[in-house]
Order: sequence, then C-alpha cells, then structure tokens
Amino acid sequence: MAIKNRFEDREWKLLSSLPAWTAMGILAVEGGIINYIRGFVEIGKMIENFQREFSGSQLIMTILADYNSKKDNSVRQEPEQFNDEDIYQVEETEAGEYTQNISEMNIISGKPFPMSELLQKCRQAVFIAESKIGVDETSAFKKFIVKIAEIMANASGSGFLGLGERLSPKEKDAIRDIKKALNFEQA
Repeated sequence: MAIKNRFEDREWKLLSSLPAWTAMGILAVEGGIINYIRGFVEIGKMIENFQREFSGSQLIMTILADYNSKKDNSVRQEPEQFNDEDIYQVEETEAGEYTQNISEMNIISGKPFPMSELLQKCRQAVFIAESKIGVDETSAFKKFIVKIAEIMANASGSGFLGLGERLSPKEKDAIRDIKKALNFEQA
C-alpha cells in the first residue's frame, strides 16, 4: 500500500505498533486477568468496526491490513519493543497520577507496563504523521488511537464482574494523558 512507502521502516514500525501499545497500556492501568480477557474479546469487534469507521483513511486501513496479516500468520505477541533510543525527540508532558500506581505487573510479560514510553510513542507518532501525511490522515490517526484507548478502558469496567462504573479514575487519567500526548482535539 502506497502510504506505507512514505515512511522509513522504523517510522512505520512505530505507527503500526501504537494501536497495540495503546490497548496494552490501558489494560495495564487496572491490571488483572479479567480485564485482559475482556479487552482481548473486544479487539475482534473493534477491528471490524474500525474497518467501517475509518474506511476513508489510507493510513488506518493499511495498519489494520498489516495487523490482520500478522494475526493470520503468527501467534499473538506483545507490542514490539524498540531500542532505548527515541526515534525523534519531542517535548515531554506531565504524566497523570495513575503512573504512581502503575507498578502492577503486566499479566503477559510479568513486567510493569512502561506508560511513559507509550506517551512518548504517541508524541513521536504525531510528529511523524504530521510531517509525512497531512492534517486529515493525522487527525484520523489521533482519533483512531483515542478510540482504542476508550474502548479498552470501557471493556475492562470496574467493580464486581465489571458491573461498576465503566472507567476508573486511573483509566480516565490514562486516556487524558494519551489525548494530551497526541495533541488530540475532539471535533
């Protein structure tokens, strides 16, 4: 797909892995096997809905196609890890209070989820997208990432058996910080 050719390999790797990073980041905020199960059940429905909702975005359709081809050809994996160097240096933003409590173990890897790294990747992705694909595609990409965060947070729920308030204060903080890192402005 032609849009993929506009990016260096490491830029594409960042853009195409950010949806998985976002989903894992939101699920890790509250932690717990039940939240992960609920989140992963939501992924199939989410992708199908995104293919309809974002059909006008070449970037998102290419990311979804890449995801589907990887899913069909391999076992599910955690988001790819990058080396310690940042692709681009972008301004840091203040993290929410939830980061103080994010020491819960990531159920899959056994390590704490690096929320600050997710926020840095959001800032880098916006910088890359704005410089290479224009305002409309970048706006759609930001909305796509925010929707992933919101859907994952709503899938997990709070309270006994997920019957409590849909978003915990920590999830609300995480979504707010993701929106801030993306410089997301609701239309």
